Amino acid sequence: MEALLKKLIEKIECLEQSLQVQNSTWLDISEASEYLKISKSKLYKLISGGDIPTKRIGKGKNAKVLFSRRSLDLWIVTGKTSGFTKQDRQKAQTWI
Repeated sequence: MEALLKKLIEKIECLEQSLQVQNSTWLDISEASEYLKISKSKLYKLISGGDIPTKRIGKGKNAKVLFSRRSLDLWIVTGKTSGFTKQDRQKAQTWI
């Protein structure tokens, strides 16, 4: 019974974290990897290859990389990093 209760608590905590991420407009690396359900190392590879839409704040190694949740949603649906058309946005809205 305790094991079941522990699993339920873990699931609830995971859902709470997910809801916090979904309500955020901008995501950092940790939040984006959780949102996309990929590892941080995979996310860094996508960033360095220019394969995922990002917004950089600052310059060099101290730059903070942020992700627009909406752009990530469009990226998932269309596979594009930029140049989203009205049709792409409508397609993403029906998917989301």
